[in-house]
Amino acid sequence: MIIKPISINGDKYTELIKIDESTSGFNEDWLQKVIHENPQTYPIENSLNSGQKIVSLGREINSGAGYIDTLLLTSNADLIIVETKLWRNPEKSRTVLAQVIDYAKELSNWGYDDLNNAVISSQRNQKLDKSRSLREIISDSFSNQ
Repeated sequence: MIIKPISINGDKYTELIKIDESTSGFNEDWLQKVIHENPQTYPIENSLNSGQKIVSLGREINSGAGYIDTLLLTSNADLIIVETKLWRNPEKSRTVLAQVIDYAKELSNWGYDDLNNAVISSQRNQKLDKSRSLREIISDSFSNQ
């Protein structure tokens, strides 16, 4: 049996096609950007958290142990470290786990100011028009919850 994934929107559906990841446009930077701009696509498997909202705090956040590809924050104040690796990347399994553990170890020692400074610094490094503080991101994203 061949399984063909589809995207369903109301009563319409579209068959999904496999992309050729060797195409230069589909790289880890592209994937990070997609996740950053669409954090709600992160799968939360716990049915008790089905209404939970997720926001991206930024990309390439310096943890002190390396750069976190994307750092997400849930409405329950949980941080989610996202490390992206394409299938063709030889470091896609063991190395990525070690990276995430190193990042989490560093983040566990941070206070609010450390996280705020890292988020603002990340935005400056990404050359965004305006840097937003952690307080502003939380207020804008979770104010109606």
